[in-house]
Amino acid sequence: MKRLIVITVMMCFLGGFTAFANVSHEGMNVGKKVEKMKTQLLLTPDQESQVKTILNDYKDKMKDLKQEKKDRISAVLTPEQRDKHEAMMKEWKDKKMKKGDENDED
Repeated sequence: MKRLIVITVMMCFLGGFTAFANVSHEGMNVGKKVEKMKTQLLLTPDQESQVKTILNDYKDKMKDLKQEKKDRISAVLTPEQRDKHEAMMKEWKDKKMKKGDENDED
């Protein structure tokens, strides 16, 4: 019985942590992230500025990495596969937009 309780508690903890991790950062723009961190962590103005710079740098790097990934994948596909891949990416992006996700395509 103890084992069942421990497993249940662990599953709840991990499930809640995973849900928080997915929701807390992926769907927010930089300004909202900084504002949330400022409020919850009581950031100083200097910390707020530094965090904003870090998040903007990360966002720029991710954008570049996503484009590189797209280019490398396209390079190995046939023209027909590229067309299908583009359609798949558009479908995935449309689904994300319906969910309110502000990220670029993966």
